[in-house]
Amino acid sequence: MAPVERLRWETRTQWAYMLFSLSVFWWMLSVVEERFPGNWFGHAAMACVLLTGLGFAFMVVVPRRVVQAMIRQPSWKMKLALMANYLTAILAIRIFTTTWNERAFILIGMFFTTWIAGWLLSRVVWPMKEEFTEFYRDTPDDRHDPTARQGRTGRRD
Repeated sequence: MAPVERLRWETRTQWAYMLFSLSVFWWMLSVVEERFPGNWFGHAAMACVLLTGLGFAFMVVVPRRVVQAMIRQPSWKMKLALMANYLTAILAIRIFTTTWNERAFILIGMFFTTWIAGWLLSRVVWPMKEEFTEFYRDTPDDRHDPTARQGRTGRRD
């Protein structure tokens, strides 16, 4: 494929992706507006917790260089499309938390449990493990040397 033809293909694909992302976002916005009115504050709070947990999972799974490339390299069309995808994800979380309220609370509870467990591991358990390791670690001064004098002589024992 010639470089000019490749550039045209990429530009058309970017335009198509951007228009598709914006249209899906607009459609999701109208669905949420019509079918799920009210209680925006509670669902926004749940969305914050869910987005934080999903963002953490995303950062654990996706390599940092891929995220940096997604932020630095794309054109304005791709950045706009990714922003529309993000807002669409927030609207999908709104639908999810409205439809399956109990499941959303279970998921939020799992995120909080994971956070508390990570905090306890890093602040309480891990330092205690290091202290126990230091206490039971054999240092060169504490090793038994069978050839060294043990404080006894053959005449007195």
